[in-house]
Amino acid sequence: MKNFNTKLSLLLIVITLTTYSGFAQHVDWIHAPKNPIPRGSSLQYQNLKGTVFQESISEYYTKDGQWFPYNVEFEIRRDDQGRVVYFKDRYSTYQYVYDNKGKLLEEKEDNNPSRAFEYDSKNRVIKTTYTNPKHSISTITYSYTQDGTKCTVNEISTNKDGEIIVREIRYENGLVVYAHTQGFPATIYTYEFDAQGNWIVRTILDAETKQPLRNKFDGKVAPPSTRSIIYHNEYEKGLQALTVQMTDLTNGVVANARLVPIVFINGKEFKKMLFSRFINDFVFYDPLSKTYYIARNAYLGTYKKDQKIPVEILSTGAENVLLFNGLKVKALERGDEGELKDWNFINYTKGLGAFVGTNKTANKAYAFLNMPTVTNEKVVAVPGTAINDLWYIPAEDKKNVYLFENGEYVRGKYAMVGTLGNTTSLNLVVSIDGATTYVFPEYDKALEKHVYKARLFNPSTDVLKSTTTTNSTPTTSNTTSTTTASNTTNDTSKTNTTKITYPKKDYSNYGLTSFAQGYLEAYSVDPTAAAQHITDLGVVLKNHYPEDTKLFPKFLAVLEEIYYVDNFIAYETLINTNKSLFDYCMANMKNPIKQHLVRIAKMKLKQNN
Repeated sequence: MKNFNTKLSLLLIVITLTTYSGFAQHVDWIHAPKNPIPRGSSLQYQNLKGTVFQESISEYYTKDGQWFPYNVEFEIRRDDQGRVVYFKDRYSTYQYVYDNKGKLLEEKEDNNPSRAFEYDSKNRVIKTTYTNPKHSISTITYSYTQDGTKCTVNEISTNKDGEIIVREIRYENGLVVYAHTQGFPATIYTYEFDAQGNWIVRTILDAETKQPLRNKFDGKVAPPSTRSIIYHNEYEKGLQALTVQMTDLTNGVVANARLVPIVFINGKEFKKMLFSRFINDFVFYDPLSKTYYIARNAYLGTYKKDQKIPVEILSTGAENVLLFNGLKVKALERGDEGELKDWNFINYTKGLGAFVGTNKTANKAYAFLNMPTVTNEKVVAVPGTAINDLWYIPAEDKKNVYLFENGEYVRGKYAMVGTLGNTTSLNLVVSIDGATTYVFPEYDKALEKHVYKARLFNPSTDVLKSTTTTNSTPTTSNTTSTTTASNTTNDTSKTNTTKITYPKKDYSNYGLTSFAQGYLEAYSVDPTAAAQHITDLGVVLKNHYPEDTKLFPKFLAVLEEIYYVDNFIAYETLINTNKSLFDYCMANMKNPIKQHLVRIAKMKLKQNN
C-alpha cells in the first residue's frame, strides 16, 4: 500500500505539472536557473526531489507540496490559475503580477514596487530592474550559453552609483558548479547527495588550487554548507523518529555555554528553533498533526551536552493549550506564547473545573475545561475552546450555570424566565438582574463543565413557554465572584471580594534560576500574597531536590537572588517567612544584605510610627 501511495502521489504531481504548464510561472532549472520564484511557492517550483517536509529554517512543505512556515502566522492568496499573487508573514507583504503566459513581471514589497522582470523568447529572465530605492543595485542583465544539462549565465549588475559588476556562473542540472566575479578568485562547488538525489553538503573550493576557501577574518577553512532535509516518510513516524538533544549553540566557543534543547527527526536536526518553556520542561508544537510534545526537565541543568531526552506526547488535536502543574498556568497558541504573555487567566476550578483566558487586545477568549487534579510534580496540557461572543457552562449537577461574553463572566443575579415553546429540546431563557435575557440552547443535552453557545432572546421569533422550574434546570442564582490572575491558580470561589492583581513583569533578562524568576513573576502579579508565594516556592524546592535535602539553604540562595533584583521584595519576603526560617536566614545571610534589610525594616518602622 505504501508503494501504491507513493506512485499515486507522483502521478498527482505529474498531472498537476501538466495542468499548470500553460499558465504557471516558468521554472526550468536546466535552461533558466535565474528565473524568479514568488515567496510561498509550492514544492513543484523548487529544485528538490521527493516529498520534502523540511528544506531549511524557513522552507517547509505539506505532504501535497504546499509551502508553509511551520509555526509562523502567514497568508497566501493565489489566483484562479494557482499562482501566488499575495504573500504575508510577520514582517513583510509581497504582491506579484504575471503576464498572460504566466511569467512573473513584477514584485511589490509592502505595497512598494520592488523588482520588475523581462524575458527572452525562451522564457528566460534577461533583465531585473530594482525599483525600490532601498536596493543598492539598479539593474542586472543575464545572457545564457547552453550545453545539454550545463548552463552558463553571464550577469552584469549596475549599482545605483554606476559601478558595474560582472559575474560568470555555471550550472549543471540546476546546481551552481562554478562562479567568478570579476576582480576576485574563481570558485568551484562540490556536492554530496542523499538517497533522494538532493544535495546535503556543499563545499566551496578555490578554482585554481582546488583547496577549500579560508575565512578572510581568521584564516580558518570555511566549513561546508549543510542541509538537513527531512522527508514526510520520516516526519510521519512521530515519536518513533523524534528526539530532543541538549545542544551547545556556540559549538564550544563559549565555555560552559547554556545548553539548549534541539529537536531531531530521524537523526536530522529540525531547523526551526522552538523555545516554549514551562518551569523546567521544554514544550513544542507540531502544526501538521496539531500535537504538543514535552521533554521533561530539559532546563533542569542535569542533562549533559548532546544527551538525548525522552519525549512524550502532551496533547493532540488542539492548537491552543493551557500548561498546568497544580501551581502555575501558562497558555500556548500553536506552541508560541506570543501575545498570550499578556493574557489574564481567571480560575474557575472550584465551580467549573476550568480556567478562562482573555486577551482584549487580540480579541480572543478561551476556556480550558476539565482541569485535572495534579500536583506541581508533573505538567499536563489542557486543550482550549474559543469562546468569543456568548457561551455558557453548566456547573456540577447542572444546578447552576455560568454565562461568558467574550471570555468575561457575566455577573449578576441569574433567574430563569422560562423555556422556549417553539422547539423540541429544552432551551432555557434566563435573565440577569432582571434585565437582558439570554437563551441557553439544548440545556437538556448539555454536559456539566462543558462549554456551549448561548445567544440573546429574540422577542420577534422566540416563543416563551413557561416559568416552571424542573430538576434539570438551574435553580440557584450564580453570584460566584472570581479574581483575574496571571499564571496563578488561586481559588476565588470562597470570597465575593474582587482581588487587585497586576500584569506579570518579565524577569527573564536577569539570568536568574527558575526558582527566583518564578517567584518574582508571581509576586509581581499579586504582591499582597507573599506568604502564599513563599509556600509555593517551598513546594517547588521540595519537589525539585531529593528527599531529606535541607531546604533552608536553598531558600536563602533564592532570597539572595531576589535581593539583587529588588531589595524591597526581598525584605517583604523575609518578614513573611515563619520564625524558624526567618531565624535561619538572619543567621546565615551575607552581612551586607542583612544590614541593608535591617535598615529597610527600621525605615518602615519609623514610617509607621
